[in-house]
Amino acid sequence: MVLHVHDLVVGSSTAPIVTGVSLDVAPGERVGLVGPSGSGKSMISRAILGILPSSLHAKGSVKIGGVEVIGAPDARLADLRGRYVSAVFQNPGAALDPVHTIAHSIGLPLALHYDVDRDEMRERVLRQMDAVDLPRSLADAYPHQLSGGQRQRVAIAAALITSPRLIITDEPTTALDAVVQRDVVDLLVRLVDGLGASLLFITHDFAVLRRATTRCYVMESGRIAESGNTEALMRAPQTPVGAALVEAAEMLTLHGTASDAMKGGTVMKGGVTS
Repeated sequence: MVLHVHDLVVGSSTAPIVTGVSLDVAPGERVGLVGPSGSGKSMISRAILGILPSSLHAKGSVKIGGVEVIGAPDARLADLRGRYVSAVFQNPGAALDPVHTIAHSIGLPLALHYDVDRDEMRERVLRQMDAVDLPRSLADAYPHQLSGGQRQRVAIAAALITSPRLIITDEPTTALDAVVQRDVVDLLVRLVDGLGASLLFITHDFAVLRRATTRCYVMESGRIAESGNTEALMRAPQTPVGAALVEAAEMLTLHGTASDAMKGGTVMKGGVTS
């Protein structure tokens, strides 16, 4: 497994936030983690990455590429992040350094983990900008000069420039309008599949999830409520929380309605619509 989480518990000294969560992501698989706000999704992503706030602790097991994350030294986790696993978060504006250019932000993970000279770095950054459909003319621009969708593309380019085996996205489209959401999700799917990498896509929106994943876990109150094929869960959820999320997706999706989404085609493995 690229990612194996077993009996994960996350909480403070007084109260648990996540309780007994187990999930897996296989090589080349796109898996979703969906649930309402406050269900513990983001705490799971931070536990996986080893970046929990100091006030919280994690117990259980999280293995990335066979390496145990919980209790691992900071140096090992820092090396793992960037080389093997990368992340894209909800607010790219907060993730990008406002005093550095777009080219610097995209190339930084490469500079931190590999010995690359300046000319090669510049060329690889420009190729990565091509891959995420950003004009090369923006290489020396600053984050405040870009739109929200462009900033998220910068974040995706930076996350993928080291060719990681696992990409974790935590609500990567929430701050974007519906059309830009669709474009960003389709871009992620295309790039992840092109790398032969795995994706853990975290969201509260089943409509987004059906475009990005083939299998998913549904969260409620810090636990896994149900899991299975994404499309099957959309058609016949087995729990009240699953049904509520599907109803929300029916009311407002990337295409207007869930039925429209089916008519328009769902992005499946390999980026092919059907």
